[in-house]
Amino acid sequence: MTSFIDGSATYGPTTEESDRLRAFSGGKLRASIIGNTPLLPINENSGKFCYTKDFPYKCFSAGDIRVNMHLELTTMHTIWFREHNRLADELQRLNPAWSDEKLFQEARRIAVAEFQLIAYR
Repeated sequence: MTSFIDGSATYGPTTEESDRLRAFSGGKLRASIIGNTPLLPINENSGKFCYTKDFPYKCFSAGDIRVNMHLELTTMHTIWFREHNRLADELQRLNPAWSDEKLFQEARRIAVAEFQLIAYR
């Protein structure tokens, strides 16, 4: 994560990290579907850190390694992940000829702009 308001908490600070989080389909970010609900992708390398009897899943993945630190932070990551995917769906509906890369980058630009607007107002 960077110190800039650039969406790195959602997308990661590097292209490699961003690629790890991408679905490479429809411009979307990867998701875990749990009970028909799109959640952040599961971090398969998290071991038993997040596993409990009440929550039998591993930790989530996001652009910020602190995503699993507490519920409020996980919630914010989930909101922005879902907003990105909502934007990608809408952009694809409006521009069906756009490639996955174009959809991803445009959805990212809009989501980062939304976040900056909230932060600076």
